[in-house]
Amino acid sequence: MNLQIYEKDKFVEMDSMHDSIATNISIKDKTLLITYDNLNEGVIGRDGLSYYKNQKLTIEYVIDSYCDVKFFRRNKYKYVDLLEENNKFYKLINGCSFMSYKYAIDSFGEIILFFNIREKNKYWCFEISMDAEKIIYHWE
Repeated sequence: MNLQIYEKDKFVEMDSMHDSIATNISIKDKTLLITYDNLNEGVIGRDGLSYYKNQKLTIEYVIDSYCDVKFFRRNKYKYVDLLEENNKFYKLINGCSFMSYKYAIDSFGEIILFFNIREKNKYWCFEISMDAEKIIYHWE
């Protein structure tokens, strides 16, 4: 296993995981976990080979003060505080797959992760906003 650790001043250096399918998003205590499986079969690089040489990645976001989710679905917004209402979040994402397509870092060093979500043949999106103090990539 290979670890990459990013402190707040180095967040911009982390891999964006664009176009990668997240197989699991969960929160435990004050840590958000996002897992990507079968990476070696996913995104293709310019050379025609798999962009990622590792098969699995688990990203650990160590949260300082907040972690919120904003869903966009059927012209409506729904907000969930992941630290307080994680069961509500799990109900909303149950049976769905998630494609990461962008992340942003604001001037305070807070992160927003953007995902497309597919539920059967319907597509919608959500954002996870958080104040992370550290991000750890666990490559396998």
